[in-house]
Amino acid sequence: MRALQTTPMRRAGFGRSPEAETVADVMVREVEAISPDTLVHEAARLLREEGLPGLPVVDSKGSVVGVLTEHDLIARLAPRRRRPWWHLLIDTEQLAREYRKAAGSTVGEVMTCPPVTVSPTASLETVVRLFDAPELDLVPVVSAGRLVGTVGRRDLAEGLSTKPAAPGWRADADLVAEMQERMEQEAWIRRSRPTVEARDGVLTLWGVVGSDAEKAALITMARAIQGCRTVEDHLIALGPRYRYHEMV
Repeated sequence: MRALQTTPMRRAGFGRSPEAETVADVMVREVEAISPDTLVHEAARLLREEGLPGLPVVDSKGSVVGVLTEHDLIARLAPRRRRPWWHLLIDTEQLAREYRKAAGSTVGEVMTCPPVTVSPTASLETVVRLFDAPELDLVPVVSAGRLVGTVGRRDLAEGLSTKPAAPGWRADADLVAEMQERMEQEAWIRRSRPTVEARDGVLTLWGVVGSDAEKAALITMARAIQGCRTVEDHLIALGPRYRYHEMV
């Protein structure tokens, strides 16, 4: 069975809410799905022809049992590594899975399983965290155990681009408080944190930081605060030589 749904795909860009906040706002609602018995070369052709990042795999009961993505297909092309003999004592299950994925001819043998899924009511931030995994290209959207859509990286990017603009005004004290709170949560910021001031929505940063990378990250942090109009940078970045002397 090639595709369990043959209706034209409704992409996330059509009919999307102008204030996308949940997966339901950005997901593709009418999707192509394949069965575990679909041949790999047929699924690969469908991905190419439709320009899809991946395909959900469902069983005869309509339950999502896996996902086939371009990453799965590319992984089959990588040469199999010859491992030390002692791996046979502790890792035979993983070796067997790798062999099946490389040599399999059906989607069920090659797909990623169990699949990572989300609910239609999940926040966009939840999916952002899921896509931190580089091998994840497509996430099925499941409700009451049934496939109701999919969300890919492109759908997510389009959804985030439609989020409403930040509020135009916040009290300066609130801006400073939020910046200080954000700095406290980051381990890479030095103990002597930069001084933060705000006036008419402009955040000003003073002090010494360990590197140009830290300086740039602090500016980015300040700009990301809702209500911040702009950032004035008065930070001084130390070089590696000064950081070494500080540690010793």
